[in-house]
Amino acid sequence: MKNFRFLMYSLLVSGLFYQPAAAQEEYTETPEDPPTGIISDDPILEMIDSLATSRYFECSDFTTDTAILNIYHFAPDSVPDYSDEVYASRISKLNATSPFPFEYNETVKKYIDFYAFKKRNYMSRMLGLAELYFPLFEETLDKYQIPLEIKYLAIVESALNPFAVSRAKAAGLWQFMYKTGKMYDMRIDSYIDERYDPYRETIAACEYMQDMYNMYGDWALVLASYNAGPGNVNKAIRRSGGKTNFWDIMAYLPKETQGYVPAYIAVSYVMNYSSEHNIYPLAPRITYHSLDTLMIHQELKFDQIAAILDISEDELRFLNPSYKKNIIPYAGDPMRLVLPNELIGDFINNQDTIFNWSPVSDPVKDKLLVKLDIAKDVEELPNGNVKKTHIVKKGEYVSLIARNYGVSAESIKTWNNLKTNYLKVGQKLIVYLPESEVEKEKKDDPNANDVAESKTQETKSADTKKTIIHTIQKGDTLWDIANRYRVSIDMIKKWNNITNVKGLKPGDRIKIQVG
Repeated sequence: MKNFRFLMYSLLVSGLFYQPAAAQEEYTETPEDPPTGIISDDPILEMIDSLATSRYFECSDFTTDTAILNIYHFAPDSVPDYSDEVYASRISKLNATSPFPFEYNETVKKYIDFYAFKKRNYMSRMLGLAELYFPLFEETLDKYQIPLEIKYLAIVESALNPFAVSRAKAAGLWQFMYKTGKMYDMRIDSYIDERYDPYRETIAACEYMQDMYNMYGDWALVLASYNAGPGNVNKAIRRSGGKTNFWDIMAYLPKETQGYVPAYIAVSYVMNYSSEHNIYPLAPRITYHSLDTLMIHQELKFDQIAAILDISEDELRFLNPSYKKNIIPYAGDPMRLVLPNELIGDFINNQDTIFNWSPVSDPVKDKLLVKLDIAKDVEELPNGNVKKTHIVKKGEYVSLIARNYGVSAESIKTWNNLKTNYLKVGQKLIVYLPESEVEKEKKDDPNANDVAESKTQETKSADTKKTIIHTIQKGDTLWDIANRYRVSIDMIKKWNNITNVKGLKPGDRIKIQVG
């Protein structure tokens, strides 16, 4: 290992990681436009970055392979059940290895039945999401000398959903109320709500529990106070005659809190004995060790990042949930930006381009068109489309080309099997447009260089079509609806006299003509 580190250091010092300028292909860049494609990260540097996490994966016992996890050889549809003695024995083992007072009783059993039987699929998702959040929880809990098993409390609180909001308006993974968040120095304003920041909220949760433990000296009462507040716990202690055991004061606590600690014990049990219940994790798309953090020193919008790097605004929002308006504000203090590991180098290499990028078309239209789940094949596109060839010119990049044609950047990448936003001058791109748009182009620009190559299918005449009513659902976009009914976005807008797509909302009814 020492020799390897010395070799890497020698390579860095000698400059062998960098390719001479003469050996690089020519890419366009103008003062007013971003370069045609992003500057790719050095492959050797990428390899060194990968070494930072490889050791974790070598020693991690996480897997979603049921062939390995199904140690009891259960049938796929088997739902094992156990006696009270078995449950009590297993929870006794949890108690022996934790400062938290794990106890088994009828109330706990009721919640075990809930999580291990009725919510089996839910627990599979929790086992997978644990790989994204639990390393952060454990590191912070350990720093504040709080039992690591308290990490399971976040499942009871939010189902590991960073955007969770309760009926009482508690928010985030750890469900902080506005007032409590402010008490623990969390920033909550028009642009930022740190109750949704997994890192910042976990620190606040640990600080709160540390304060409660200093008050009660009992972790079960700490959890009760986390749910009901210390005022309600203190009232329950007084009404019980001064008892300080959770089970002794449970009847005097608010109804929701009476089930809070039993639910926590049940979740902890199922997470530790999931294989015994034939429950296995769903593979998470992102894990904690696949992410990294950059500190940003000027204002930055999500659409600036998404336009240059291979990431959607939806994913940026998921990784950075505390930014309420998809803007990272800057007022002098560095701001955190979480990205997948593989994009860290790309961001650093292209940060000037990213910070200087600005949209050049209607942002409302772009927002509706950009969608990750788009048609994968030409055959899935709406009827009446025309295939065009676009030749990349100096100063052009994927998002700009997409806006010029009124399609999404993701569509262009899918149609051309592009893995990144990286383009070269002279590169040919396939674009599919509604026939009406092509005719309009010809009328507006009879000398256009881009010529339609072929039609996928002639539009059927109106008298063979029928009109149906579609009710817009939450999350629907015009792109989704157009793909579903195999029509174009322009057709939908024409049939319904839509001039402002921003005004569409769930519950609205629109007409669709289908053949």
